[in-house]
Amino acid sequence: PTLGFVGNDTLTYTVQDVEGALSNAAAVTYVVTDGSPVVQITSPIDGGTIVQGTAVSLVGQANDNQDGSLTHAINWSSSIDGALGTGSPLANLYLSAGTHTITASVTDSDGNNTSTAITLNVLGGTSPVAHGVVHPTYGFPVWYQDSLGTTLELCLDAADPLCNFHPGDIPNPELPVSFPDNFPVEPFYWLADSVILNGAQKATLTMSLSGTFANAAVVDGEQVSTIIIETKVDTLVPGETYTVTHPYGTDVGVADANGDLRILTTVGGDVIGDFTTVYNGLSGPFLTWSPLSDAPAGYVGSPLAEHAVTGSPYGTNFFRIEGLDAGGPGVNVLESDLFSLMGKLATAATGPANTAPTLVINTPTSGQLIDEGAGPSFTASVTDAEEPALGNTVVWSSDVDGQFGTGAVVSSTALTPGPHTITAYVVD
Repeated sequence: PTLGFVGNDTLTYTVQDVEGALSNAAAVTYVVTDGSPVVQITSPIDGGTIVQGTAVSLVGQANDNQDGSLTHAINWSSSIDGALGTGSPLANLYLSAGTHTITASVTDSDGNNTSTAITLNVLGGTSPVAHGVVHPTYGFPVWYQDSLGTTLELCLDAADPLCNFHPGDIPNPELPVSFPDNFPVEPFYWLADSVILNGAQKATLTMSLSGTFANAAVVDGEQVSTIIIETKVDTLVPGETYTVTHPYGTDVGVADANGDLRILTTVGGDVIGDFTTVYNGLSGPFLTWSPLSDAPAGYVGSPLAEHAVTGSPYGTNFFRIEGLDAGGPGVNVLESDLFSLMGKLATAATGPANTAPTLVINTPTSGQLIDEGAGPSFTASVTDAEEPALGNTVVWSSDVDGQFGTGAVVSSTALTPGPHTITAYVVD
């Protein structure tokens, strides 16, 4: 039968011998039913792992014996984020951290439905996650690294236009930076700015990871690191509430009596000499120009030009203010997706070796027998030259029961009786 045929069909056949004689005709009658469509997921792979903030593309195929290709009608959903979209490929998705069951489903013209699913692990992309050794002269870490492995060093060349300093922050900008006499109060590892000029109105978003000093003066022994996310908007309606969306989340504030809005979030800077207080202070990796190939060699962007960026764990690679007359009378949204960006990639001399972590399962031992319901303890040791605290990211799974826990120590009483291959993995 032809594609799409449903119902009874009769197949008639004869046999011819070498002398050309034909047999009597014989017939077979059979029924062609309207089967359910077939759907498969081709990307990403089942059980794969990505870091939050990485764009995901979902790719699948669907076919039906009556309708033909239904790839365009695939419905995608996540067990964590809900409905994701329709069709294939479904590109540029940003998923929340956690273990997702990604389901692809399709329904044919007769209402027959089929679905298939994979598991995708999205590791929390909070950053920074590591820092380098403390420089023996100026007393700050030589680099910070984000969840995607992007490693940025302090940009300390006053003659380099791609390094950014506050005006007047270097006592003599004509001379090389030197500590402590000609050193900036706030040198930057990473700095992102978005500025909206709307007539007489100005809105600015500033996000940074910097070194600074506890008492706002260059004094050895008072070094701290700080993350800042700051929004400033003027010419708003006094007393009105406004929502600000930026690459790392959403903030809400009220315009003051002058119609000015300022929202400031600060992470770290409170413990002298402890450069881990900024860890995980950003909800995603460092923003970079999109595509990164547009950035000057050795940098993630330029402070001299505005450009589209990538890196938001939520896909909100923009600066938006929403509220009554946010952009003037009758205009309730003010928005830009352009950023100036400063970040110098760490050189081989200062950057990390970027070695893979080492993971060892301590208990139970291979081949060990465990009574049902005994609640075995699964323990592992993980070491990494660049990230010493990876134990809480170990993921445990069974070839029978799938994933059953995370962390260096996991107790489970829910494993199915029988032999299991237990796998532990970790991503730095």
